[in-house]
Amino acid sequence: MTKWYQILKEEGLNKVSSTFQDIVDGNILIRKFFRKQYLLIFLLAILSIIYIGNRYAFERSMRKESELRESLIDKEYIYLSVHAELMRKSRFSAIENLVKEKIPELKLSKKSIIIK
Repeated sequence: MTKWYQILKEEGLNKVSSTFQDIVDGNILIRKFFRKQYLLIFLLAILSIIYIGNRYAFERSMRKESELRESLIDKEYIYLSVHAELMRKSRFSAIENLVKEKIPELKLSKKSIIIK
């Protein structure tokens, strides 16, 4: 017989009905096999909790990344519209018309000035 079979036979775990009854009652936790392995069971429980926590943190960061991507796209559209408006206002003809409205007596020079 194998070692595992002997352990199961000693503790009576080969009986399905009593094993189910022990699981429901919680008596399985006081058996010799589980008393020897309680640190392993505790470690598995801790690792499971850490795994679940990491999963939730990952999903939260993915939602945040999605929101930031959408926000970035909105900001890019705002930037493009503001940039186009500034380019329209900074054209020479737009500046010339603005100067003529504000100071009508000012005349534009026909000669261009080259600064070296």
